[in-house]
Amino acid sequence: LMLFRKDLRLDDNPALRAALQTAKHVIPVFIWSPEEEGQFQPGRCSRWWLKQSLAALSAQLAALGSRLIIRRGQACAEALLQLLRETGAAAVFFNHLFDPISLVRDHDMKQQLTEAGAQCRSYNADLLYEPWAVLDSNGEPFTTFETFWQQLQAMPQQPPLPWPPPAGLPAVEPSLHSASLDSLPFFASREQEQATGQLSSKW
Repeated sequence: LMLFRKDLRLDDNPALRAALQTAKHVIPVFIWSPEEEGQFQPGRCSRWWLKQSLAALSAQLAALGSRLIIRRGQACAEALLQLLRETGAAAVFFNHLFDPISLVRDHDMKQQLTEAGAQCRSYNADLLYEPWAVLDSNGEPFTTFETFWQQLQAMPQQPPLPWPPPAGLPAVEPSLHSASLDSLPFFASREQEQATGQLSSKW
């Protein structure tokens, strides 16, 4: 399973690249579980943008021979466990999120998936270096930009160049259920979605 979250792109996606290099069959997955964000649930404009991004990703996947499996769940881990049971997949690939809520959630999610017998492989897709890789001589985060920048320039390895999107993707079993985008409760009402439609001029 290739879990898409805030990395809704096919190019420069290390988790997707690793999944394709590791497995013969890769199933792209998105889990809509805003309740896990706690008090930081996405607002109306963010939800509109997310819906358009998912539609674009779905079209890109379809053009390469695959399709996006969308599920609704109260918890991402529970939805993934269900997909593991349905598909017989042996591993879950995803990219890191670095906000405090996501760090705790991902730790718990990895533990649940591992206990269920699945491999969990996660990657850095958003930063030049992960936060714990750029520390001062005491192993602490830098407190000034100048010292941080000096350390960044002295790193022994340069970050990798962006990877191109795959030329093709394996097909997903047609019988595997996927929710439609319009069935997900991105908005409280149709009127609310229409009121956000002004963003389309910026898409």
